[in-house]
Amino acid sequence: MADRTDMLSDETSTTANPTRRFLWRITALLVLTGAIALAGAYLLSDGMIDSQALASARSIADLVAAPRSWDALHGDVLWVTKEPGVQTNPWLAGIGLSTDATATDGRVFTIHDPEHMTHEISAALSSAGRATFRVTSLKPVDPGDTPDAWEARSLLSFAAGTPEAWTSADESGTPVLRYMRPIMTDTSCLTCHGLQGYRGGDVRGAISVTVPLAQQQRQALVNLGLIAGIGLVSIALVWLSVVGLVTGMRRRLKAAQAAVVEAATTDELTRVASRRQTMDRLREEIERSQRSGQPLSLVMADIDHFKAVNDTYGHGIGDLVLKEVASRMAGALRPYDLLGRIGGEEFLVIAPDADIDGALAIAERARALIAGDPIGIGDRSVVVTGSFGVTLIDPAEPVALDRSLARVDSAMYTSKEMGRDRVTVFRRESE
Repeated sequence: MADRTDMLSDETSTTANPTRRFLWRITALLVLTGAIALAGAYLLSDGMIDSQALASARSIADLVAAPRSWDALHGDVLWVTKEPGVQTNPWLAGIGLSTDATATDGRVFTIHDPEHMTHEISAALSSAGRATFRVTSLKPVDPGDTPDAWEARSLLSFAAGTPEAWTSADESGTPVLRYMRPIMTDTSCLTCHGLQGYRGGDVRGAISVTVPLAQQQRQALVNLGLIAGIGLVSIALVWLSVVGLVTGMRRRLKAAQAAVVEAATTDELTRVASRRQTMDRLREEIERSQRSGQPLSLVMADIDHFKAVNDTYGHGIGDLVLKEVASRMAGALRPYDLLGRIGGEEFLVIAPDADIDGALAIAERARALIAGDPIGIGDRSVVVTGSFGVTLIDPAEPVALDRSLARVDSAMYTSKEMGRDRVTVFRRESE
């Protein structure tokens, strides 16, 4: 039976390898899908950060532009009382404006222009990690409004008709989004800026907004980590489900394969080896005997008068008799002998490493077990006997399978001719 076990093992291995490959492919697909999804989530998150920062910058620019527009409607230049904390703008004198004036009641007023107001609002609102804004110009009144390289390029693009500009940058190791919107010159602006040579409709400057992105990026990484965690759990659950499904399918496939193998190697009625399996095993044992030099014997048995059993009791009882005879014969064998059904009521025993005396002992035990007690089937009792033939396959003699079967078959029929219920050894001189 070792060969049958090896066969099943080989088939199981054949089944397992594609299963492993399938699981590896599913695992790779899930990992790849997860990686793509994570990369997509990262890019989407990164894009959302930029979009939100740009929307925030535009809102800040709107808030800065609103009071400037209101200021323009009221003459653009406002005079405020010069009180503690209110300083004269030192840069206005540079363009020819008188910055201070004294009222009849002795109060002193100073010009509070939109740029100066923007500086004060920005200073009041600025704090670490928050957005900042300022006014810049290619011809600044206040040197502090001098543009940097990117602002200067944007101001030139505004003069060419670009409505706004933004870019991502890194300032002192901190990621930021920079945004600019042009400030146009209208008639109310000419009171001061006409002295600089501006005319109505000119781009005289821009609102420059800087939005820090570090906090948003940190939050995005946290969100990405949560997404990755949920994704990994989801992938693990899907993988476990697939493994469970594949394992179940593999188990059912193995059971189906085992059933197919058993159907091909086992006689359906008696549950001993089928004719095909018996012949395959006999070929293997003949080759092994010739290689090892060990003897090999065959025992063939035929149930006596079995047709009469079927005619008398019916084929159903006949099948039960066959099953019982096979069971009794199996009880006479050694663990490594093979019993097979090779015909309607014919059985063959392959006895490896058994000489003629060993084979005779097996045959006599089987014959005695068959004839010993009647076979009880319900309220009936059936008495049967068997005729046996025995032959030895000499490892030194090159002999074919068909010739070996012919020898043991001849010995079995000799038993029948001599009165049945007996064992006959094949004698070579009878060939």
